[in-house]
Amino acid sequence: MKEVLVLWLALATWGWAQPIPFRLPVTPEGKEGAEVSEVLPAGFRSLGKSSQVLTITPNQDLDRPRKLRIHMDGYSDQFQAYTYRELLALPEVSPGVHTFAPIVLVPEGSSIYLFLTQHKAWLLLGGLALGAWGLRSYTETARQKQRLAKMERYNKADGGDPMIGQHLDQYLVTHKLGSGGMATVYRAIPYDTMDESQAVAIKLIMDDKRDAEFFHRFRREVEVTQSLNHPNTLRLFGWGEQDGLFFLIMELVQGKPLCPPAGGFSLSEFKAYLPGLLAGLCYAHERGIVHRDLKPDNLMVMPNGQIKIMDFGLARSHEMKTVTATGIALGTPAYMPPEQILGESPTPHSDQYSLGVTFYEMLCGRRPFQHEEMMALIQAQLNEEAMPLSMYREDISLELEQVVMQMLCKQPERRFRDLKAVQRALQEAFEGI
Repeated sequence: MKEVLVLWLALATWGWAQPIPFRLPVTPEGKEGAEVSEVLPAGFRSLGKSSQVLTITPNQDLDRPRKLRIHMDGYSDQFQAYTYRELLALPEVSPGVHTFAPIVLVPEGSSIYLFLTQHKAWLLLGGLALGAWGLRSYTETARQKQRLAKMERYNKADGGDPMIGQHLDQYLVTHKLGSGGMATVYRAIPYDTMDESQAVAIKLIMDDKRDAEFFHRFRREVEVTQSLNHPNTLRLFGWGEQDGLFFLIMELVQGKPLCPPAGGFSLSEFKAYLPGLLAGLCYAHERGIVHRDLKPDNLMVMPNGQIKIMDFGLARSHEMKTVTATGIALGTPAYMPPEQILGESPTPHSDQYSLGVTFYEMLCGRRPFQHEEMMALIQAQLNEEAMPLSMYREDISLELEQVVMQMLCKQPERRFRDLKAVQRALQEAFEGI
């Protein structure tokens, strides 16, 4: 029995000890091929050249990880991991001779080359990314040159205004459009795109006091104007504060202020302006907003004849507390209703009076009260009655004259109930014309 067991172990050991022939293709091949060695705990055991059929003798542990080293002068060493079971499962290039997948040798110091050749998809993505970065860099450089060229042109055109060429919010200031007592308005374009078709108006607040009243009025202007979204009212896109400058970003209106000619507009021209003007004001009044400074200068006529109501900076909501400078009512005295001069809280009837003065000027070419002195003008607004329109123009009908004169009543309760009532009365007045 003992002899049989010894014989069986000898046969088993002999079967496992049979060498396994294999090939290991190497690129580049070299004149004699690369040296292939088995990696052992104590070092390397040479198996021969890669240009030859090599053999390796397995042991009984078929799944134990093994490793081969492939070495050739001038190239970085490469390693091939395997198990004996994997080796026996490799395809045969000839009967009994197994073959590994080709090994690519790279010159020493060029491991990136191996990475790129083995990861061509990454190489493609990297190329695309590099191209995109280059295109973006080129585009940004071109945009920057365009910005510099435009800023230089704008600076030369505007006589050295320090705001020209400044960057406010996301916009580049290009031109000065005009200025008033409390604000200067500039034209600006988007800084990133430099798109002239997206130009806006930036209203720069010029109040030097910066007190609580200023901040109250500024916030009020923002709140009021942002709530308006109507074809006949100016739109507000945003606002901000930068280096102590407070500004509003608004719709840029391509038009000119309503300017009544000497003798007034023709009746057909006057009638054409009414729908947009009354629609915009009715829209504001329905939202509890009173303009407080209606006058021809704040009515912009677009190239297509559309009216835009401008400068709601003095507008207020019914719920807001009245804000006036000490002893001075806000607004333009020539168009101001008596109750506003006296400091009373403005209502839609206040706008109706100012609109009546504007209608008077549009029809007659002059305002009801023409005093040059401020105090004389204020006294006239408080105490004098306007002359009938027919005194200055013969083609004014009695019905049309009565509408305007009722709008100019000193007592708010004697005016029309609202602007919709004014609109109906004007329609009736024009029916016979």
